[in-house]
Amino acid sequence: MQVKMILGLPSSEEMNFSRTVRRLYPRVRIVNLMEFEQETTVQDMPAATPAGPLKLAPQRNPVELTKREEEILQLIAEEYTSQEIAGRLFISMRTVEVHRLNLTQKLSVRNVAGLVKEAVRRGLVK
Repeated sequence: MQVKMILGLPSSEEMNFSRTVRRLYPRVRIVNLMEFEQETTVQDMPAATPAGPLKLAPQRNPVELTKREEEILQLIAEEYTSQEIAGRLFISMRTVEVHRLNLTQKLSVRNVAGLVKEAVRRGLVK
């Protein structure tokens, strides 16, 4: 069995959590996943293995967006309304709304704020 650590805990809390789990469940392997700007590090916690950090290639955009979705996402991030996007791209407002809905589904978010936040986190917008 493998436990993935919760991100955002201060490192001393992560270490205490790791030690407690290892003491109670010695067969469990604890893996801490930390994301740094353009690089992901996978690091085994104490007593799991002495291997040290393993560098992985960054995953910039595992979601497949169409050119039009990328364009609309950028305009949303620039605070354009659906009506303004429709006028700028010479498409209907309904088409913009469908693209917006598709983007929220592809990025697994619930609203425009989540859409922009996730797009920035993934490096999809400037």
